[in-house]
Amino acid sequence: MLKNLPRRMTSLVLVIALAAGISGCWDKVEIDDRAFVLALAIDKFEYSEEEKARVEEQGAEEEQQGMTPKEYPADSRRNRIVVSIVYPNVGLLGGKGGLIPEDMKFPMSTVGPDIYECLSQLAISMSKDIFLGHLKAVLVGEGLAADRQLFMEVLDDMDRNSEISRNVYFIVVEGKAQQALFIEPLVEPIIGTYIEKIFETSARSSRFHQKKLGDVLRSLDIHGDALAPRLVMRERELAVAGSSVIKDYRHAGWLGEIETRAVQWIDNMVRGGIITVYVDDIPVPYEITEAGREIKIQHDAGGNLRMHILLKGEGNIVGYKFAEKQELMDDKFIKSIEKAIEEEVVAECTGVMDKLQHQFGVDIWGFSEYLRKYHPEIYDEVGKDWEEIFPEVKMLFSSDIKIRRIGITK
Repeated sequence: MLKNLPRRMTSLVLVIALAAGISGCWDKVEIDDRAFVLALAIDKFEYSEEEKARVEEQGAEEEQQGMTPKEYPADSRRNRIVVSIVYPNVGLLGGKGGLIPEDMKFPMSTVGPDIYECLSQLAISMSKDIFLGHLKAVLVGEGLAADRQLFMEVLDDMDRNSEISRNVYFIVVEGKAQQALFIEPLVEPIIGTYIEKIFETSARSSRFHQKKLGDVLRSLDIHGDALAPRLVMRERELAVAGSSVIKDYRHAGWLGEIETRAVQWIDNMVRGGIITVYVDDIPVPYEITEAGREIKIQHDAGGNLRMHILLKGEGNIVGYKFAEKQELMDDKFIKSIEKAIEEEVVAECTGVMDKLQHQFGVDIWGFSEYLRKYHPEIYDEVGKDWEEIFPEVKMLFSSDIKIRRIGITK
């Protein structure tokens, strides 16, 4: 028995050590002490017109008194961005609200030089640990997105943050992102969840480019250009409609909803939506069920490059004139509707291509990458000068639309 004593002592020490190691989490945070941020908004710091007037007036008074005007926050290197967050009232959601009326969410905002310091300041002021692992959406204000240097810094901060998932929705807000975040929507009180539901229910409309943070970062990393969804504010609701064109790491302008659908058709990304054409002054809504595109390249001896893009689609007629149902049984009439839809699709795609080639000068589709993969011999000639060559490429569109169903007519 004495012979086994050292072995037993060793085993006892190991058991005690293991028990101490699994007895609890040394870095645990109680759920009530943690702020589960569902939406994050980032804006460029700017004074309001009233604040600007007050600062200028105070500076003028100091100069008249022979004083050197002090550095105001608007000119400070520490006040560059405004970070706003919204997190739900966990106590209320868990049924601990009691008889005292409480808000479903807590909005917070602060000013600082970068995202990390702003979040640190918010954590201190709230006395809570900020957790971004459940983040649903990142909203960037139009002013910040238009400032190249600041926008690149913010993108880098998000790219390096291990808590921010690449699958969160990335949106450029028309106006201030903070205002969109602090809105009181009629439908869903938790703004992050509200934005997530907008994306999920509108995914098949094709009227916005459904981009997530990882998609935007990847596109910017490769090309320096990207397309991001646009968020528009209304009185008590939000709408994701159209797109922000990001060129050379800055917001360059907007595309409307129809233009965005055309961009996606050329990009082979249309998954649904309605196109309404007029036949004999009667609106005919066409529901897209399938869509695609084919590209053919011509490169002549003179160096001229042509792209022939065939836009293909299938769908259903979902409305017409009640008293004229039998017309939809006529093959000739169906062909006239198909032709009208084909003309509309070609016109929309031609228009948005002209805008992106000549107004923005942005190859948002990555045609250079297409050439590199499928026509390397052409890419070797034009790849290095693609930014200058792209606006001069001749884009020719054609369309092949099929109507598969006309609905119930009897």
